[in-house]
Amino acid sequence: MKKRQLFFLLVFCISAMAAFMTNCYAAKLDKKATLSNIQGYIDGLPIPCYKIDNDYYIIAEDLAQYGFDVRFYGAKEKQKPMLKIDYFFNDEHNTCTEEELTPHTEASFDLYESDIVTTINNNEVDSYNIGGMTMIRMLSLDFCGITSYRIEEKKISFRPKKSWSFDLDTGEAGNDLKSISSFDITMSKNEMEELEMTGENKQYLRSCALRYEQNKLYFGFSFNLRTIPPADALIDVLDSILTRERAGDLPEQLQSADMANKRIQVYLNGEKINITDIIRGRGNGHIDYDIYFDTDIQNFHKIQSLRIVCQ
Repeated sequence: MKKRQLFFLLVFCISAMAAFMTNCYAAKLDKKATLSNIQGYIDGLPIPCYKIDNDYYIIAEDLAQYGFDVRFYGAKEKQKPMLKIDYFFNDEHNTCTEEELTPHTEASFDLYESDIVTTINNNEVDSYNIGGMTMIRMLSLDFCGITSYRIEEKKISFRPKKSWSFDLDTGEAGNDLKSISSFDITMSKNEMEELEMTGENKQYLRSCALRYEQNKLYFGFSFNLRTIPPADALIDVLDSILTRERAGDLPEQLQSADMANKRIQVYLNGEKINITDIIRGRGNGHIDYDIYFDTDIQNFHKIQSLRIVCQ
């Protein structure tokens, strides 16, 4: 228990010290954050709520005690300092018990301007500097779960989603698209624990995301109207190895995954894994594909790289 408390104290001290050094000359705002009689809950555990402009806020650094990954990154060239808050429900959380929790419960905080970019699961959210710490709206947690108000009971509760999704940037498609029938892409973690995509013909794939839903890990992508004609040959390849076609809410079974595993090789953290399904869906001006993987890995932080080679 003492080791766990020391861990959270160390996380807080590092974040607070870095944030304070960045914002020590920030302008003070003409309003305060005051401790509210509305009780917040994170997956059933109590957390103090503060009121600012008729909305309810929590201290971001306190979230490290509730299973969130809270990290501060200092300013770099052309990049502002950043406070990254991540939550993936099946991570190995360092969550405190209710008896171990030590969130801040000061009666009020002065508010300051801040140039720190605050993100939750890679979505930028509004925040206030409170002199070395950061306050965020409790509703901002909706990027990783569901927040519900029960004002008559004086409660605001957050429950995590039993899924996660990480969007990937493939860059602009450009104007010099050529006919393709293959791709070789790699998703790798950078120093900020974000996945970055590199590889051959990645610019043809749109709306890319690595997702975990219903106990399954899969990679989803689309071809839109602009990239469909040059990718006709690749689309033919994918259509020839489909295992399912989405028909309404229920996918229609087409064939086994044997052909898919002959045409597509997948390497998770450097180790070859098999495909269990390739599912196609169609929309207005786009074709969507989901490639499902045969793996027991569910935890986002255990994924360091994913390479997909379609030949």
